[in-house]
Amino acid sequence: MAMTELQVHICTKNAFPDMDECEEWAKECWKNACDRKGEVHPLTLHLTTLIAARGSTIRGQVKDKAVTKVVSHYNFKHGQQPRQIEYNKTLAAQLLEDDGYVYEDVEASTGIYQHQILEDIVLEQWFPKKKKADGIIYGASFNPIPESTIALVFTAVYYAVHQWTSGIHIKGSNFTEVGYAEVYRRHLRSLEAWRTYSERSGQALACHQQRMHDHGRAHAGFPNIPQTLESRLSMPPNSLAPHRHSMRTRSWI
Repeated sequence: MAMTELQVHICTKNAFPDMDECEEWAKECWKNACDRKGEVHPLTLHLTTLIAARGSTIRGQVKDKAVTKVVSHYNFKHGQQPRQIEYNKTLAAQLLEDDGYVYEDVEASTGIYQHQILEDIVLEQWFPKKKKADGIIYGASFNPIPESTIALVFTAVYYAVHQWTSGIHIKGSNFTEVGYAEVYRRHLRSLEAWRTYSERSGQALACHQQRMHDHGRAHAGFPNIPQTLESRLSMPPNSLAPHRHSMRTRSWI
């Protein structure tokens, strides 16, 4: 249980914590697990290391789902024919330019951070059907879906798309802080820019986060929830549309 709670911290607070932060989380999660059982057990250095190591496990799970899903979501082509290879190279370059893969409509650059791959990974990873879903057990951490979670998913998508830059799928390097923490932080900055761009854009992001959580609960078999943030706001979730083209340029983020 302590390991699962630490994985939730990784997904909802900071996907690439430093060792000190990870060890502090391990201590917190171990204490919480002991408190829930009404027992007291010493936390050894070995146990701390085991708990902290779960960070790479959960990142790997999200990464693997992204690798599997990018083919169908972005229409990459398996094959060795020159036309297929050139098509994949061009597609990967277009998606990676200015993080174009985050858009619901990649060609039009609209629907920032609303590509369907995000919700599909969120549902499969944290709100699976007929299982003890982390998104339900640790509901307070996922309601609404945190910006940190969105950033982690799209960092994994970046990793997966990058595997196609040669025109054929080539297995990438390890999904570690060294190679991908900066991509993750870039997405956090972009999400903050969306949230703070205007009052309307901040409400649109909040609606998007709440809607994903609500869909997740329903997907996991827990559809009965209180009134959502989206239903309480008078502004429709697509109200950011007039601003999205200006946000397409990341130089100011």
